[in-house]
Amino acid sequence: MEEMSHLTWQELFNRNHINGLESIPLSRLNFDADKELTLSKDEKFLSIRFGQQDRRIIGIKRNGCPILHIIGIDFDFSAYQH
Repeated sequence: MEEMSHLTWQELFNRNHINGLESIPLSRLNFDADKELTLSKDEKFLSIRFGQQDRRIIGIKRNGCPILHIIGIDFDFSAYQH
């Protein structure tokens, strides 16, 4: 996570999903992520690996906004279909 914090969003998006970000469609999430958020059907979530690659931070980053809004942490691979 520390290494990733020094990269730009573009650098993270250019990496493969093992070392960067993975895009997750709303339909693959196993929890109600849009209950508190106003989402369009085509909006995607980001999954970032951490903890020796076995955990995920799941969030949403909207275009033009530099902030990742964290909506969950997946400790046991149950948040979405891998």
